Order: sequence, then structure tokens, then C-alpha cells
Amino acid sequence: MELKRQHGIHGSNINNMKMRNNMNKYIYWAGLILLVISLSSAKAFAQISKDKDSPTSIEVANKRALWMNSNNPAGIYLDRLNNYNSLDFLYNMTNGNYKVREEGESETLLGFRTEGVVNLNKFVAWGSFKYDNSTVKRSLYNTSMPIRDRFMPYYVADPRESEWKNQEYALHMKVATAPVWNRLHFGVDAKYRVNTSAKQIDPRSTVYLYNINLKPGVVLDLNSHKLGLNLTYDNLRQRVSYSNSDNQANQDVYVLRGLGNSSTAVIGGLQSLGTFLYTGNIVGASIQYGYKRDCFSILFDAGYNYRVEDVITSPTKPKKIGSIRENSYFGSLSIIREANYLQSVKLSFLKRDSDGIEYVQKIDNTFENQKWVDIYSSVRSNFVYDKISFTYDLYKKDKGRDYIWKSGLLVSYSKEDDIFYLPKSTQMIENLYFGVNGGVNFLLDKNRFNLALKFIYKENLDGDYKYNGAEPTSALITDFMMYDHEILTRSYYNPGLALTYFIDSRSISKGGYYFKLSTDYIKPTEGSGDRLFTSLGFGLTF
Repeated sequence: MELKRQHGIHGSNINNMKMRNNMNKYIYWAGLILLVISLSSAKAFAQISKDKDSPTSIEVANKRALWMNSNNPAGIYLDRLNNYNSLDFLYNMTNGNYKVREEGESETLLGFRTEGVVNLNKFVAWGSFKYDNSTVKRSLYNTSMPIRDRFMPYYVADPRESEWKNQEYALHMKVATAPVWNRLHFGVDAKYRVNTSAKQIDPRSTVYLYNINLKPGVVLDLNSHKLGLNLTYDNLRQRVSYSNSDNQANQDVYVLRGLGNSSTAVIGGLQSLGTFLYTGNIVGASIQYGYKRDCFSILFDAGYNYRVEDVITSPTKPKKIGSIRENSYFGSLSIIREANYLQSVKLSFLKRDSDGIEYVQKIDNTFENQKWVDIYSSVRSNFVYDKISFTYDLYKKDKGRDYIWKSGLLVSYSKEDDIFYLPKSTQMIENLYFGVNGGVNFLLDKNRFNLALKFIYKENLDGDYKYNGAEPTSALITDFMMYDHEILTRSYYNPGLALTYFIDSRSISKGGYYFKLSTDYIKPTEGSGDRLFTSLGFGLTF
């Protein structure tokens, strides 16, 4: 079965005309944002206290910190970051039906964030902590993957609307030493994350995820030139247990294998689907070259990661569901030029190539050692993702740590090209993004008001989904796979607005407290539906 996307570029005059009309609207909104910024900047404040940290001054500091934004933590000593601390409380709301099935039509999140930098004689350290408590309502076809921040085609789905309760704890730190033998900096980047989730409607599931990531690194300082090397190790464990509140009614589910290919299973009864256990590891390395002279800095950062993740069911008598073998290639070139203006340019790329491996197994009924034994394994699917991005940001600095106004541009291209070999099924999605953003700081007595605007336009260039499996009319294909593909191949507009009011507190010597409101709105250029993201926040800098 084949689904042709209904809009995009296929060489026809009609679609070319639609693209030109969409581009004209994009240019109109981009110009309007830049006009508002340029007119407002004349009334923006010219100076703040040099010793006060605000959300926007921290933004400027992080923008110029090239090594902080790289894969090598040893270089953060070279960024010369000032000490700061921030504390944030936020409440996020998401509503709207322009979404893939797995997402909730309504989502709320209560979160807490803190981060800071401290400089000591022998080293510099940065750290952060995050806690999120979220509720997702009216989610479909998602029985085992509430947190979808990694690629994984092997999971369980069911067609019943449900609610999820999620919690996440995340610790992150980077530490770098002062020069050793006047030339070498050593550092480590460590992340630790725990997620717990519970599905609220039968078939129910309880999900526990643990993830740790380590990046040790070294930088050789040759005055203007810097050479860096870091290694990467990542370990992940995810355990999914299934159950029913109503023990009298078994629930049918799909065990997905990629692009709509699946097998059926049941939760409940003697043949109930067992616990799923995901075990993943990543190893990799990155190299860096940096150059700094006067007001000009450059950093090239490129690397390779190899990921292996296995999925088994019933850990006491493990049976393999599938495995992922993934090669990732990534890199970026960042340039900073700083005088009266801070200019930042970044070009980055990512290529991810994932093989889906499946197994033929039989049960070994030996009395003392009953277990599933591999007879044959093969690559049954391949998933390729490519992304190239370009950003340019311009800040008009004041005489302290903050900016008077800022503006920025974004261009990004992405393509997914997936295949399930037998029976042959394919999916391709190709998108292009254009964005413009800007912000202005205003002085209100000793307090500060920041207005930030953005506008992103997504143009879907092409898209196609073909399913040739055994069940082309099943709900899994018609209501899930085809629906998600149609959503992902729509073009859309995404305007956004953020307002921050910072109060210069006398009781906080290096900072103050602030209130923040931000909103993002997504509206497809064709078809119905929309999506609204709103965030309310309160925070401190100290």
C-alpha cells in the first residue's frame, strides 16, 4: 500500500507556486520581526550593572563559550566563564491535535532547573540539575515508549487512548583543570538520568529508564592553536512491565518492528507478553581544532559514535525481540567574532545509519537449562537520517555582560530514508526549515524587560510511504503509520514570543529574580489542526 503526500515539491507548477507563496509569507514575517527589533532598539537600555547576572547575560556568556558547546569538556577552562548560578521553576502546557499519534493531545509539565559555574584555583566546574513531572493525555499507539528521545523501532503499541504520568531526574556536570605542564587541560563530562513512567489505561505499563553518559577529554594548548580529543561512553537500561487492571479482559497489542511491520501479542492471561528489557551502549570519539586571536575564535568539532541496543522479553528466560546497530557521524564549525557586536556562526551536520537486526530462535528444553537459542540472525531493516544546519546570531552588546538587542537566522535541512527489506516497505521524509529570531532589552528603572520573537517556516520538500506487508488494511497502518506520515510531511508556520521581566534585587548581590512567559504556535499550511505551547516561569540568578 502506498501513501502519496498531498503537498510539497514534485516538479509540478502547482506545487512550485505553493512553495513561492509560502516563501513570500515567510519573508514577510521575517522582515516584520527584524523591523520591530530595529525600531525598538532605539529605546532599549544602553547599560546594566556590570556585576549582575540576568537570564539574557547568561545567554550571551553561553553563546561565546565555544568549548562549553562542544563535545570536549577539557576546553571549558579556555572559555573564561564568570561564576554564576540560576534557579528556575516552570509550568508548561501543550494543547492541539497537530501531532503524531504517540504524542498527547494535551500535556502539562511542572519542572525545576538549576545550573551554575564556579572557578577555583586548579579547575573550573559547571553543573546542572533538572526535575520534570509531566502528564500526557490522549496518547495513542504507545504502550512502552513514553520518552522517545532515541531511535528505536522495536516497541509495543495499542490503539486505545491513554494517559501517561512521567517523572525525570537529570544531573549533568563538566569539570576542566587549569593547565598542566603549561600546555594540557584535562576534563570530564558526566550525565546521569532516570525516568519513570506509568500508563494509566489497560493495557498498562510501568517504565523505568536509567542512562549514564561519560566524556573524558584532553586539550593541548599551543597558544593561539588548540587541539582536543575526547572519548564517549553511554550506557542505557530500560525495563517495561505490562499488566491489566481488569484481570478478566485481555488486551491485544502490536509488537512493532519498523515501518508498520509487526506481530500481534496479548497482555493478560497465561500467554501474556513478558517484561521488555532494553540494553544499550555507545562508544565513540571526537576531535577538535580551535584557534583564537584577538576578537576572533574558531572551533571545529567532529566525531563518530557506534551504538548497540538489544531488546529482549521475559528476562528470566530471555527471548530476543530485535537489535539496533547504529553508526553516527557528526561535526560542527563554530566561529565567534566579538567587538561592539558579538557575531556567532555555526554550521553543523549529523548522519545516523541504523540497521535493525532480527532473530530466528528455538526453545532449548534441556531440563537443567531451558532457554531460547539463536538459529539465525539478519539485518531486516535500515534507517538513515541526515541533517545539516546553519545558524547566524548577532548581539549588540552593552557596556556590561548583557545585550541591547539581538537577531538571528536559521536554515536547516533534514531527510529520513528508511527501508524494511522483506516484505519491502519504505518511508522517505525530506524537510527544509527557515527561521528568524530577535530580542530587545528595555530598562525600566533598575529592572529589565526582554522581548524575544521568532518565526520558523518548515517546507516539506518530499515524502512517501509504501507498505507491502500482510495487513495493509489494519488500524496499525491506516490509523497510525499513514496518519503519522501525513503529519510529518506537512509544511507549517511556527511563530513564537517570549517575555522576561528581570528585577534587580538589592538582597541578591550578583543577580535578581525574574518572571517569564513564552508561547509557540504551530499551524500547518494545509489541512486542519494546530499546536500551542505555553510556558510560565519564575527564577533567580545569584
